[in-house]
Amino acid sequence: MFKRRWSNEPEKAGIYTNYTSDWDFFQKYQMRHMFNRYVGWNFIGRESDIQDADWTWKGLYGIPFFIGIFGLFYHFRKDWKLGSVFLLAFILMGYLIAYYQNQQEPQPRDREYFYCGAYFVFALWIGLGIRGLLDLAQENIRQRSFMMSASIGVLAFGTFFSPVRMAGENFFRNDRSKNWSSWDFAYNLLQSCEKDAILFTQGDNDTFPLWYMQDVEGVRRDVRIVNLSLVNTSWYILQMKGMPAYSNVYPVPMNLTNSEIEQISVIQWEPKNMEIPVSKDVIRSYAVEKHMNVDTSVSKHGRITFLLKNTLQFGKVKALRVQDIVVYDIILANNWERPIYFAATCSPDARIGLDEYLWFKGLAWKLEPSKVQKTEIGIDNVVLEANLLNEPEGFSKTPQYGYKFRELANPEVFYDENVRRIASNYRFAFQRLALYYMNVEKNIQKSREVMDRMEKLLPFSNIPLGWQYAWDMAHFYGILGRTEKIDVLLPEIEKACLELIAKKQIRLNTYYNPISAYLDICEMTKDYDKAIDMLHKVQLLDPDLPA
Repeated sequence: MFKRRWSNEPEKAGIYTNYTSDWDFFQKYQMRHMFNRYVGWNFIGRESDIQDADWTWKGLYGIPFFIGIFGLFYHFRKDWKLGSVFLLAFILMGYLIAYYQNQQEPQPRDREYFYCGAYFVFALWIGLGIRGLLDLAQENIRQRSFMMSASIGVLAFGTFFSPVRMAGENFFRNDRSKNWSSWDFAYNLLQSCEKDAILFTQGDNDTFPLWYMQDVEGVRRDVRIVNLSLVNTSWYILQMKGMPAYSNVYPVPMNLTNSEIEQISVIQWEPKNMEIPVSKDVIRSYAVEKHMNVDTSVSKHGRITFLLKNTLQFGKVKALRVQDIVVYDIILANNWERPIYFAATCSPDARIGLDEYLWFKGLAWKLEPSKVQKTEIGIDNVVLEANLLNEPEGFSKTPQYGYKFRELANPEVFYDENVRRIASNYRFAFQRLALYYMNVEKNIQKSREVMDRMEKLLPFSNIPLGWQYAWDMAHFYGILGRTEKIDVLLPEIEKACLELIAKKQIRLNTYYNPISAYLDICEMTKDYDKAIDMLHKVQLLDPDLPA
């Protein structure tokens, strides 16, 4: 019942050493962090929209929570049988679900939506709590005029500090009326692909919106989506191989037989070079139709080669995931007949070592039989310009370059942590295009124009960068000679660095460490006194740090 700390993933297994026992993990993480905290979010107050944020007594002051607790006791006082039913419902739809799920740490996202039934019960207790306060007023105040005034005061207090105050605190961050980020991201990702493409995605956020766009809106049904998380299961692989997504879309090509798929599993693997054949017809097609210069090594040897590393390790035993096996098999079976893309949201190890042959199109990388040259920095500038610098009217169900960025610059729309991640993909694309203009075409003015368009569509004031990316961006603006942009970014970087330094969250052996970033800021602003003062403070915080 309480063997709760287990994982075959080394990075997760290490986390469990932070707990003294399975019971300690159960109490602190699975009950307190993954249920009690969500009750606190709803009825005490939420610290922030960042994942794993705690509850806070600011804002709601915990008043709805205390009224609800009073309502629970009042319910038992009036009708203990029905009160028991409600309490049991709260436990079943709250604590028991949390116990049954046996959630491991960390989770990819907060799971507050699992417990809506428990929240409904607690909300009813808040209503009963107000009724209980009214009864108390009526029982203890004899004078009728005072009793009426007290009752009105209780109702006003309960209304303001429960529904009104809760709406004021929570409505903005939960309002989705003008939030088109998921819709537009799905549309933009699909439109990054050529006709009849195979698109590898990895998680929920880069897959489910795309399925919606295809199934409901009918956009780009020619693109076949292959989710790399699901492709670790045999039933999904068989579905990809045997079933077209729509009547006019082909199944995913594979060499694996059905019996091989049914028995597929992780295999032991030592890193080694792999090959993908490239026929003369394919080389001719890319050289003529795609206007590409296929590099000499591919045209000479008729293949591309890449290092396929292990993606799992159990002690000294190295292994490949099922998804890696299937990706390689699909690419071989496809034989360059259909365009193959990896979503920009895929982790580097999902690309099985093909990075040298992946060309950046905006929100997706396309596999092409030509190695990326350092001078080209791996982008298809023609496609990237069409996507980032052109926003066509309306929407197309067929292939059409041109991204949509609706309402991302609107300060009246709340954008949470997930949308900020989506925005980082757009910003990465703009920055790569700007780097292309600066390093390849030597056109600083064009590079500045690209960055200005990015700031217009994705203003820093509306969608913050995060201090690490802001630090990088400040350096880039320095190269472009846009010092006024650096001044906008510095306060965010300085504040974050000071907070991390105060908490002693300093990693000296990493590129992004707050001390280096803060000193870099001082260098940019020529504020050397501030730099010396910070070094003194850091040494007082931790005398063991190197001078």
